[in-house]
Amino acid sequence: MRKVLLKAAFAALTATAGLIPFSAQAGGVTCSVTDPIWRSGHNSAQAALISAVDASAAQITTERMLTNEQLISAIRVATRQSSVNAEREANARASTAEAVSQAYIEQRTAEQIRQAHETYGPQGQMVGACDMIASLGQAEAALASRAERAGEVMSSDAIDVQPGNATTPLQAAARRLQFDAPEAVSAAAFFDRSTSSAMRDAYMNNLIGLPFARPESMDSTSDQLQFMRVRRWEALRSPAIASLAAVRAASEAGSGSMSYMEALDYYINQFGGGDGYEEWSAALVTKSEPGLLKEIARLRAINLTLTKYRQEGADRRQAIIASLLAGAAVR
Repeated sequence: MRKVLLKAAFAALTATAGLIPFSAQAGGVTCSVTDPIWRSGHNSAQAALISAVDASAAQITTERMLTNEQLISAIRVATRQSSVNAEREANARASTAEAVSQAYIEQRTAEQIRQAHETYGPQGQMVGACDMIASLGQAEAALASRAERAGEVMSSDAIDVQPGNATTPLQAAARRLQFDAPEAVSAAAFFDRSTSSAMRDAYMNNLIGLPFARPESMDSTSDQLQFMRVRRWEALRSPAIASLAAVRAASEAGSGSMSYMEALDYYINQFGGGDGYEEWSAALVTKSEPGLLKEIARLRAINLTLTKYRQEGADRRQAIIASLLAGAAVR
């Protein structure tokens, strides 16, 4: 590069002085002028040009080094900036992911708390959970105790017309005369809860009639036939006696504090439009899905229980009709 600049400088100087170079050497262009003054000026100009070229080359080299350093510094700054931006972006992504995760966890926690509250809290329970369960338990006990109470009535010695009883017609008539009162023949008194059990026994005895006379011995064939007739007559009217005992037991309180009829009245009052129905139906609005499902399950259980006892009543009626048909068929 230095040789190029020197050649350009000599060409310009020669053109200015009107000199024509005539030979070229390895060192450059050479003039044949021998004037000491011109030679001294020429040498001074050449030295100045060389110094200027050297200064320019040094400056160019310095500027090139500065440029390289600036480029390196710029690259470093850009790299650092990219690194900082990447770090900021990574931190932002991490913070965002952490915030999303925390929000999701809080949402799931809130949903689980809400579900637990709706399932196990007041909204997830049946209406009047404690009080109504106690009342429904009493009603169920009253329904279940009717069969037990009917069995007690049938096995009582006060009913002298029950099958297999050894009471004679005269003994039964004497017992009936002890209860010579209007309640002993009144159906209204029979269903009245305030009527005594003895008076109800008297009503059943009067309604069923006197027991059949049994033969005193079984020695003769006629006595045996008479005994078989008595057993048959007792068997024919036993379904009616059992049904009458069940009807009586429905109005009497068994082991619980309610009777069968009072239990039915309670169900009607609570779920069939009675005084407690409005309060119960209004409370259903505040219940969640688990609470409503529990309430539906309770109603289905009550429905099944009532269907069972209704079927038992239908079975008794069928037994009575079958007995009447059997008695009419053998006459």
